[in-house]
Amino acid sequence: MSRRVRRKSSNGGHSANIKERPVETKRTAKHNVSTIAAPAGYPGYTDGSASPLPVGWQAEQVGMARLSDVAIPLEFGGSWETFVDDWCLGGVLGRSIDEASRALSALKRLWPEEVERLASESSRGLAIVASAVELGLLLDISEPAKGFSDVLTRLVSGERSAYSELVLVAVLRRLGYEPQFAAPIDGRVLDAACDIGGRAVYFEVVAPERSDSSTEDQLRIEELTTQVRSSNFKCRVEIELLRPLPTTDLDVIAAAVQWAPPSEWSLVPSLARVRRIDSGQSLLPLFDGDGAQIAVGREHSTQSESASVIVRLEASDVRAKRVFNDEYHHFSERVANVLVVNVCAVSDGMKSWPGEVARLLQPTRNRKVGAVVLFDQGSLGPPEAVRRRWRVVVNPYAHIPVPDCLLMGIESVDESEAHGLQRQERIIAS
Repeated sequence: MSRRVRRKSSNGGHSANIKERPVETKRTAKHNVSTIAAPAGYPGYTDGSASPLPVGWQAEQVGMARLSDVAIPLEFGGSWETFVDDWCLGGVLGRSIDEASRALSALKRLWPEEVERLASESSRGLAIVASAVELGLLLDISEPAKGFSDVLTRLVSGERSAYSELVLVAVLRRLGYEPQFAAPIDGRVLDAACDIGGRAVYFEVVAPERSDSSTEDQLRIEELTTQVRSSNFKCRVEIELLRPLPTTDLDVIAAAVQWAPPSEWSLVPSLARVRRIDSGQSLLPLFDGDGAQIAVGREHSTQSESASVIVRLEASDVRAKRVFNDEYHHFSERVANVLVVNVCAVSDGMKSWPGEVARLLQPTRNRKVGAVVLFDQGSLGPPEAVRRRWRVVVNPYAHIPVPDCLLMGIESVDESEAHGLQRQERIIAS
């Protein structure tokens, strides 16, 4: 069983495990000052310090370059100040000025249609900007790798697996390796390969689609959050669904939220339990502290006048074995192999799939795979950035083991703490 958390934001959008913040821009008589900060130690981030930067200049440690000289595509405002005001809405982006400039320039150069699409839509905000910057960085970092152009073509055509392959190759390049896309071996072509300390390691990458039942559940959750927000203002609403939700029960749950006593759980028999915390009341741990915690704006102890709806549903996804078996035949037993799985569309795949995968790795079966690496991602902050969780499952029975330095490197970029969770140790199949 897994848990899905969805929150309807106060501006009518919705996202998973995303934190909203008020504007972080400070205004003075002489300068518009933006605070730019990022977690220490994350590849490509700044050093983690929060430094006010007057518009027109970067801090001395990044070269004292004039912000007016930073290359921001016209579609994103044409200047850093306009980009921060009009696209970031004054908020704090978890990437340096140089990284954002490089990313947006690469995105325009390599995928101009995507830039045109973003510019033509009315939606703005940190979550949109963070996703665009992350995509641009993946393209920029991965472009030198052999076979990049074919992956870009597939990405533009809408293949989700192409994005996941970019994520893998970008991580490998950030770790100092020189991977390539589309690596041939034994008459097959795997998604990527890399030399690790003189040993060839091959990768197959898969991004399972959301299951049909999961998609239907998600649509119902979005309908429910919209209906609840329409009649509940200046409050935080928590809804824990006890079973998949038919459309006919939406009104019942929405009414229960409206009439529930503040700050107390109310049971909707056989459907859900709900809790509403009104403006000015003390905030309690989300779902009583069971699971990841979401902060809305600067609300840490008292509910403000913002509005948020968080819905959680117990769900199950048992496709791990089928996905593994579908990919296993690609591998050669002559080399070290890693299966990489993007579980973003799987119901809490980071919790349920590692154990399922470990049970498939046996002393006499599935020995061509030396490790399975799972990841998911979300746009989180502050400062806002796309952050990923990684989990490694090691096969001690593999014909050829995967170099431990590679697995340790992948684990080092895990950002579970940004999701409000502890980093999970690797699993060794037994």
